[in-house]
Amino acid sequence: MAYNIELQIIPSTKQIKRTMLYIINKPTMKIFAISLVVLGAVMLIWTGFTYTKKEKIIDAGPIQVSADRQKSVNWPPYAGGILVVAGVVIFATTKKNG
Repeated sequence: MAYNIELQIIPSTKQIKRTMLYIINKPTMKIFAISLVVLGAVMLIWTGFTYTKKEKIIDAGPIQVSADRQKSVNWPPYAGGILVVAGVVIFATTKKNG
């Protein structure tokens, strides 16, 4: 009679909490939070941008007609506000190393 024994290693809740605290305590979280605040402020100031794209209108053998078209990318101002608030919350809740 043969037995198949399968061992599963499941981390305890204490180990998971320690890992999460280690990740949250990293100084990279503060850098991430500051970058979110800066990006959010930029998104609040500039709510979009435009760019020019050259599009072919007619492409019939040797005859090609193209036109410059302006395209715009816009986002709502509250998106920047959400990023600012998220950055402040992450910065405030990140613990100091030490």
